[in-house]
Order: sequence, then structure tokens, then C-alpha cells
Amino acid sequence: MNKKIILPIAFALILAVAVLMYFYLQEPNVPKYAEEEISLECNLDNDCVLINKDLDYRSCRSYRCGIIDYSQDNYIAVNKESFEFFKMSELKFRPFDEECGPAPECPSRIINDNFVAKCINNLCKKLPR
Repeated sequence: MNKKIILPIAFALILAVAVLMYFYLQEPNVPKYAEEEISLECNLDNDCVLINKDLDYRSCRSYRCGIIDYSQDNYIAVNKESFEFFKMSELKFRPFDEECGPAPECPSRIINDNFVAKCINNLCKKLPR
């Protein structure tokens, strides 16, 4: 075969393999808080929970107030046990209630609960009901 034909084909094949390997080796979008990873792995739907990935558990009661809209991108599905372990490890850095002052009188309110956390192919996913 002619080298003018072989070289572009070989280059295209190498490029295609490199692109496929890049996407294949990418890890799922695992949220990281304080350099700790929260697992997305699961075996059952009950292993998963929706969380607000933007909450800061190290500050005074940031997790107590607010409107909950599970359709927003900041609500993601994660492994419930892994998240609880993370949350407990983060709460130890939170100031004492005496340092934070009185708790605000603002309960959380859910305005959109049309999404659930499900275990799909052993990974927690956020899906519409």
C-alpha cells in the first residue's frame, strides 16, 4: 500500500483509541469535600440518597434552612452510608452551638420532590420519579 494512505489511517486509528481510552478511564463524578470522597457505589436503591453537594457542614447550621428543590444540579445521588460517615467527620469541625448563637427559626421547605436516588448499574443516580 501507498505510505500516503497508510500514515493518515494509522494516525486516525491512534487518535480514536486515545479518545476512547480517555473517556473509558474517566472516574464518575464523585463529589469531594475537604479532600474526602463520598462513594457513589451501591447494591440496592436503599443504599442511595439525594444530598445538596454545596452544603458546608463545618459552618454554623448551614444545613438547617433553605428551600429544597431536588431538580437543581446541586442535588446529587450518593451512597447513604458513605455520606453519613463524611457528614459526621465534618461536623466535628463545626463550632459549638454556643459559639454559633441561637438557631434560626427557618425550617427547610421542599418545593420539588419529583426526583429520587436509585441504584443503577451499582452507582447511585438521580432520576425523575
